[in-house]
Amino acid sequence: MYDIAAVIDQGKRERQEDALAFGLHDDRSPGFIVLADGMGGHAAGSTASGIAVASVHDELADALDAGLPEDDKIANLLHSATLRANTSIAQYVAFNQEAEGMGTTIVVPLLTKDKLHWASVGDSPLYHYRNGSLTRLNEDHSMAPAFDFLAEVGLMDEEVALFHPDRNCLTSALVGEDIPKIDVSSLPVQLQPDDVILACSDGLLFISDEEILNILDAHKSEDSTAISDALLAEIKELDHPAQDNVSIVVVKVLKPD
Repeated sequence: MYDIAAVIDQGKRERQEDALAFGLHDDRSPGFIVLADGMGGHAAGSTASGIAVASVHDELADALDAGLPEDDKIANLLHSATLRANTSIAQYVAFNQEAEGMGTTIVVPLLTKDKLHWASVGDSPLYHYRNGSLTRLNEDHSMAPAFDFLAEVGLMDEEVALFHPDRNCLTSALVGEDIPKIDVSSLPVQLQPDDVILACSDGLLFISDEEILNILDAHKSEDSTAISDALLAEIKELDHPAQDNVSIVVVKVLKPD
């Protein structure tokens, strides 16, 4: 069983380019979340994220209505849904030349009973919290990992790496062309009661992983709504002048009846 809540906020941006949807019929059935972050500064980012979310939602909903695939088939399903979303963006751009250059990230957690599968492209993070430990599950398709590595091995100053102007440049996204990288879980995460899953746009990353962990530690006994509200409140309190759109989906694993 799962307790699920979501919040979305425009931040300091002129428009909302995040989009999300749920494919959860009830708190017991297999289901999924689709969260996309349209590429800011590009044409029609909100359109790109909306197309991607709708495309993935429809393909996964149809597949789950036909019956839950075996674990080893779910990765193929998630990969196929991601490719279809990219094709849908390409088709839109083909008939709307003014939208050329639009794109989006995407992260898709899929829940099957007590297991978590996922697919993602871009830098929107998927976290797993358990017993005071926070782990990012999906790959970060931006320049951030490269700069962090350079700092770790002493080839770049840590502060320079952290605030490098190219840090958030994406190395993979859905833009209607070949996708350089798709992260699909090879093995599902076995979930336990009181685990928390966070699917977010990178607007949450204006606060650090340590701050996210502290909030989860402080609110772990509360429901998912309280956790999502606390995370957004931290963003609001920061009041960063460049705050990006932020979307947060919190899934808390409940003890079975």
